[in-house]
Amino acid sequence: MTAAEVVDVLDKGVLVTLALCRDSVPYLVTMDYAYDAAGRCLYCHCATEGKKLDFLRANPQVCGQVLFDDGYIKGQCEHAFRCVILDGRAERVEDDAAKRRALELMVEHFEGPSPEAKERLIKGLDKVCILRVRIESATGKRSPAKSEE
Repeated sequence: MTAAEVVDVLDKGVLVTLALCRDSVPYLVTMDYAYDAAGRCLYCHCATEGKKLDFLRANPQVCGQVLFDDGYIKGQCEHAFRCVILDGRAERVEDDAAKRRALELMVEHFEGPSPEAKERLIKGLDKVCILRVRIESATGKRSPAKSEE
């Protein structure tokens, strides 16, 4: 995949599965997210306490996958997909202005311009944890491979 295709998958994706590890014990968690191209990061929201946060406190390094299942191709014995694998570091966003911006980005990603949804999320700002996954590297793959023209 080209760099532009990787960005397209990250931009249009809705779920990222993150692989976490603590004391040599793996843990997978799937979360909805919004991609911030300017910041080269993903924003996710979650509860303020829980297993994923325990794992991230112990080891902030993550590996993630964003996958588009484009369906099985009958008669070709092949499954069409596009995916991006990323490596990065996850961190809690503590600053209220940055949390608000992340939530606004997520609302825009999922609902488009929606002042009502933004207001609902902003009212709950202190009740939610925002995670920023800073992408250090990302590669993509598609099947069937795009034909060379």
